[in-house]
Amino acid sequence: MEWRTARLGADADDGGWRAVGWRAEGGMNVPILDRSTLLKHIRAVEQDHPLKIVALLPRGAAPHVEGDDAVDFLAEKREGLSLLGLTSAELDLAARLGRPVGIVLASELSGTEKARVERSARPL
Repeated sequence: MEWRTARLGADADDGGWRAVGWRAEGGMNVPILDRSTLLKHIRAVEQDHPLKIVALLPRGAAPHVEGDDAVDFLAEKREGLSLLGLTSAELDLAARLGRPVGIVLASELSGTEKARVERSARPL
């Protein structure tokens, strides 16, 4: 998979990015998510669940989630997060974004897998 960052509108020269997307294998385009809308939905889910979403991951980083249009995130676990709570956060964010969501907890990664995921993460 290839990452693609899109700069939108007149603010494109400010060095910041306004939206993020990716191009799936085979040339299929996955719709771009507007960054401000994405962050708004992430913050709302973080208020309801004990986790902090810190980065966007390439598709496939959360292998338990199916769908070419799925979005994968890296998150930090906060006190009180259970497996049921993590699943609930994935479902809540999926409902807000209108596509499947996978959340990978940084605390559950180790060794080469941790290094690979951290290299591919795109900070929000």
